[in-house]
Amino acid sequence: MKRLFLGLVVMCMSSLMVLNLLSGIIGGVWLVLTGGWTIVVLGLIYSVIMPWGYSLALLPNLLLVPFLVKAIDKKWRPLVGTLSFVISGYGNVVLTIWVIFVFSWVLSYSSFNILPLLLWGFSTMMGPIGYMALKEGRDASLGTSIATLFVQLMYFLLCLNLYLLNVFGFVVPIWLVILIFTSATSVMGITSFLNTKKEEQIETGVIDRETNI
Repeated sequence: MKRLFLGLVVMCMSSLMVLNLLSGIIGGVWLVLTGGWTIVVLGLIYSVIMPWGYSLALLPNLLLVPFLVKAIDKKWRPLVGTLSFVISGYGNVVLTIWVIFVFSWVLSYSSFNILPLLLWGFSTMMGPIGYMALKEGRDASLGTSIATLFVQLMYFLLCLNLYLLNVFGFVVPIWLVILIFTSATSVMGITSFLNTKKEEQIETGVIDRETNI
C-alpha cells in the first residue's frame, strides 16, 4: 500500500514538474514581451533567497527534535505522534506562508494579464522547493515528496479560491488542506518509525524472523 501511494505521489510530482517548467517558460517570456521583466527578475531573486529564509524559519523545529528523539528511544508513542504532528504542521504552515506570499505578490501587478502572472508565480513558488527536493537526490524521503506536492496543491487552491470569490463569493478553507497533509505525514512518520523498530528487532533476534512475534 505504501509503495502504491509513493508511486502515485512520484507520478503526480513528475507531471507537475513538467507543468512547472512550462509555466516558467510561458509565463516568463509572456511577461518580458509585455514589459514585465522586473517581475521576472524579482521572481528569480525570491527563488534564490527562499531556501535561506526557509532554513531560518524552521529553526524552532530543531528545538523539538531532541524531545522527539528521546520519545522514540523511550517508545512513548503518544508523545511521538504529538511531536511529529507539531513539527510537520509547523513546516506546512511555513510553506503555506511562502505560497501565499508569492501568490499575493504576482497579483499585486494588476495592470498585467493575470494568466502569465499566475504561471510565473507558480514557477517562482516551485523553483526553490523543487531545487531543495532535487538536492536530496535518491535520499529524498516520502515526506519531502509530499511536501512538494503540498505546495503545488496549495497554489492551485489559491487560484481556485480566486475564481470562486469572483463567481460564487466563498472560499475553500486552506486550513483544512494543512490539517489533512499534516495528519497524513505524521501517520506515515509514525508508521515508518514502528516498521524500522520492528526490522531492527528482527535483525537482533528479539522478534523471530519467521513468525514476527
